[in-house]
Amino acid sequence: MEVGVAVIGCGYIATSNHLPILAGMISDARLVAVADVDKRRAEAAAKTYGAETWYTDYKELLENPQVKAVWICTPPFLHAQMVIDAAKAGKHVMCEIPMALTLEEADAMIEAAVSFNVLLMAGYHYNFAPAYVKAKELIEQGKIGKPVMAHSSLSFCFKQWALGKRWLWNVEKGGHQGGAPVPRLEFLLNSKIVKIYSGGGTLAFKKEGNVEDNVAWLVEFDNGAIGVTEYSGVVAERILLDRSKIIGDTGSVMDIEQSSLLRLQTNGLHSQEWSFRSPFEKTSEGHLEEDQHFIKCIKERKTPRMTGKDWRHILETYLAAAKSRKTGKAIEV
Repeated sequence: MEVGVAVIGCGYIATSNHLPILAGMISDARLVAVADVDKRRAEAAAKTYGAETWYTDYKELLENPQVKAVWICTPPFLHAQMVIDAAKAGKHVMCEIPMALTLEEADAMIEAAVSFNVLLMAGYHYNFAPAYVKAKELIEQGKIGKPVMAHSSLSFCFKQWALGKRWLWNVEKGGHQGGAPVPRLEFLLNSKIVKIYSGGGTLAFKKEGNVEDNVAWLVEFDNGAIGVTEYSGVVAERILLDRSKIIGDTGSVMDIEQSSLLRLQTNGLHSQEWSFRSPFEKTSEGHLEEDQHFIKCIKERKTPRMTGKDWRHILETYLAAAKSRKTGKAIEV
């Protein structure tokens, strides 16, 4: 049985990842509709990806009985109302992150999904990327002993990312930057962050807005491990530095590079390496696996791997990190 799906928001970068997948890479999914406030974008997306129809008003899309689930790929400040409206219309929802900007929004979205008996999943493709899934499997097998130290870094050209999207420069509309590596560390360690000290802020882009462009976190996990995350949006175009490393108490190291290359080093002379590629001839970032997972959850009525409640916890860490930067103190989550 096919699940009729729709994508809301055709101009945001996440859409370019989900649309080709939902348009033909998942046998159990059928792209029924797309919606965007820009008529040209909506019409072009429908034509390119073979959607049966398109809309400029997402509420009209939600009235389509053929649509059983929606992917919300709009700017973050629009997410809460769209998720609530979709839940009321009886549609399952996969919402890109940041799913919500405040805890009050997150609570309202979660409550709507529960009240109207629909699934709500927060999109976070790293936790579905084969390299991260394999790394988690190896860690759980004890290949590096007990994880004691985690490090993750992400650097890219924020100016390029924000081109034509003025809302991204505004924390109140686009959300806090710097926390993107955090959910993947919790995933790998199977542990939650309980304490955060964070530094950084708007160091290079003050003329553009109040978005943080360079941020570092020092964190403690509930399993006793410590972690460091780094984020910078101040690098040249076409530069992407994306890496995670887990150190175990046996001296072993798990290293993941660009979401596609995994290395396991158990001593100075012995190492193993795995390489993963995506259907798009890019690094294997997990978008296909993420969308397949949500379709399967809908069909089998199972709880998604990244729920609204999971995202609420991540949002708490983002807000705690922002508070730490403001007060200069470590904040407990």
